[in-house]
Amino acid sequence: PFATWATAASNIQAAIDATDAAADRTKRRIRIPAGLFHIKEPIVVRNKKGLVLMGDGSALTTLVAEGRGMEKKPVVLLVNSSEIVIENLTVESDRQFIPSAAIESTVDNPKYIFALWPTLNVFRNLVIGSRTLSVAGRRPGVSFRDGIRFTASEGSDGNNDQSLIDNVCISGFARAAVAIEHGNSLLHRIVNGVFAYGSIGVYVAGGSFQMSGTNLFVDDWDFDFDRPNPVMLRSPTGELRDTAGYYHSSTITNVASEGESNFIRTAEWPEEGFIKRSGRTGIHVNIIGYDRSGVRFDESGGLGAAIDLKGAGHVSITASHLNFGRPTRIVSSHAMAQLTISGSTISHVHNISVRGSFSSVGNVYASGPTKIEAGTRASVGDWSEIRE
Repeated sequence: PFATWATAASNIQAAIDATDAAADRTKRRIRIPAGLFHIKEPIVVRNKKGLVLMGDGSALTTLVAEGRGMEKKPVVLLVNSSEIVIENLTVESDRQFIPSAAIESTVDNPKYIFALWPTLNVFRNLVIGSRTLSVAGRRPGVSFRDGIRFTASEGSDGNNDQSLIDNVCISGFARAAVAIEHGNSLLHRIVNGVFAYGSIGVYVAGGSFQMSGTNLFVDDWDFDFDRPNPVMLRSPTGELRDTAGYYHSSTITNVASEGESNFIRTAEWPEEGFIKRSGRTGIHVNIIGYDRSGVRFDESGGLGAAIDLKGAGHVSITASHLNFGRPTRIVSSHAMAQLTISGSTISHVHNISVRGSFSSVGNVYASGPTKIEAGTRASVGDWSEIRE
C-alpha cells in the first residue's frame, strides 16, 4: 500500500483511510511487507471495523518510531474502532523520543453513539520493543512508556473491551507491558505472552483482564491495581455519570514470574465506610496455578511486602507455588478486604499482617519462621503445617 519505504508511514495511513471505500471486506487487509519502516507520526485507525494490519512476520516487518513527533504519542492509535487485527510484526522506537505506547486503543465517544464503542480488537504474534530479550546478559533500553494501552477521554467510559493479546512479547517499557486505564475497559484476554524489562506486568485503573500461559520478568510489580480512573460516562440524555470502578474480577491462571519484582498490589480504594454499588465493592482478583520465583529487594533494609493489599475486595490465591527467595511480608490492610490462600506452597514469608478477612487452608509455609498478625475474622486452619 505504499510506494517507497521512506514514505511508509504516510502511505500506510492512506491505505487505512482508503478502506472506507472498500465494500468487499477482503479489501480491508493491509499487508506491510518485510522491511524496516520509519514511523514519524502516529498511524491512526479511527471509527473503523474489521480492518487487518498484517506484517510478514515479527522477524521480517518492523515499524520503528523515530523523532520528536512520536514523543509521548502511540505508534498505532485505534480510536473508536472494533474487530481490528494487528499481527505478525515488530514495533520498536529509536529510544530517544519515547512514545507513550506501541499500540493504544482509546474511546472518544461523548455523544454515546452505540456503533463507536470499541470491542474485540486482536493483537497477535507481535514483538513490542527489543528482540534482545533472548540474548544473555543484555538488557534492552526503554522503547515505550507502555506496551499496549486502553484509554478513554472524558465522558467516554464505555466498552473498549474484550481484546485479545495473543503471543505478544513486550520488553523495554518504562511503566507497564499492558495498561488498562478506565472502568469499562473489561474482560481483556492475555495469553501466551512474555513481558520483560519494565516496571509493571499489568497496570489496571478500573477494568479487568484474564491472563493465562504468560511469563513475566519485570522489575517492580507483576500486577498493580490502582484507584479507578474517573473519566466519567455521558449518557444518551447528556448526563455525566460517575462510572469509575471495578465491574468484573480479574483472573490469572497458569502464569509464571521470575526476577526482582513483587507479586501484587492494590490501591487504597474505595474509602472505608463506602456505600456498596455496582463496580464499587472493591478490587477482586482470582489467581490459580501461579509459579513465582524471587522478590524485590527492599533497599531500606526493612521487610518489604511481596503482596500488598490496601484496597477492599477479594484476592484469592489457589494451587500456587510462591518461592520469594528472600524474607518478605504479606499485608492486607483494608477492613473490608478478603484474602484467601489455599492449596499452595509459600516460601520466605516471615510476616502476615491482615486487618480484614483471612483464610488459609491446605498450604505449606516454608523457610520461615512465619508470624501472623490477624484480627478476629482470620481463619488459619493450616498453621500447624508451618515449616521453619
